[in-house]
Amino acid sequence: MTLGITGKFKKVSENLSLRDSFGSLVLICLGGVGLTVFFQVILFFNYVKLATKPPPTLVQLSSGESITVKGIGNKDRTDESIQKFVRDILSLTFTWTGHLPTTDAGAEGNYQKDTGVSITIPGSTKADSKITTAAYQASFAFELNFRLEFLKLLAGLVPESVFTSDTQMAFIPVYIEKPQQVAPGKWKVVVISNLMMVKNGQPMGELIRFNKEIYVSAIVPPNYDFLPPETKSKSLAAQVMNMRQSGLEIYAIADYKQQDLQ
Repeated sequence: MTLGITGKFKKVSENLSLRDSFGSLVLICLGGVGLTVFFQVILFFNYVKLATKPPPTLVQLSSGESITVKGIGNKDRTDESIQKFVRDILSLTFTWTGHLPTTDAGAEGNYQKDTGVSITIPGSTKADSKITTAAYQASFAFELNFRLEFLKLLAGLVPESVFTSDTQMAFIPVYIEKPQQVAPGKWKVVVISNLMMVKNGQPMGELIRFNKEIYVSAIVPPNYDFLPPETKSKSLAAQVMNMRQSGLEIYAIADYKQQDLQ
């Protein structure tokens, strides 16, 4: 009898030990799940906070100047930036003054004579065809193949009297239409403008209508941080990069049909 009772107690003790072990395991698992849920909740609120946090709008340049920025796609450009680019490049290309503003410190308001840049035109009877220095620099904002053809055409239009300051021309924009996207990263900009020719200080006839369709494409802006500081404003590489800093280039120019004007 005694042995029977002892055996029963052993069996009950083993059952209790097994049940305690199983309960402990369950508690440990529940604790692990609860801890995991707790960390997931923390991560969730951090994600929400990050998602609702406004993106940075200021960038500080190496010069210490802070500028406002706006995030856009690699092939996206704002309408305002495209219009400004077109206006600036056409102004540099078709405004001929015969002189250049000096970049020497303390000499603001003084001007240097523009000797022009020689352009080779195959088959031309002119011994030395030239365009203005400003137009030559602006041409770096053109697509390479188009630039070569455009420079030949422009050199045949610039009179030699421009470089003696006897003849001048001014680009006068009247209206620059909102860019029309023609493909991803490409736009057409209609420009309504006039050209005014001046000879010896007097206007030469009426204004010349200059209505064009300018085709623009997005490019990757260059980085010229590798250039020494003393050459950034004088080297050819710097001139090229300055004209392409806007991340745009002109790849075609066409006449705007007169009958389309309202």
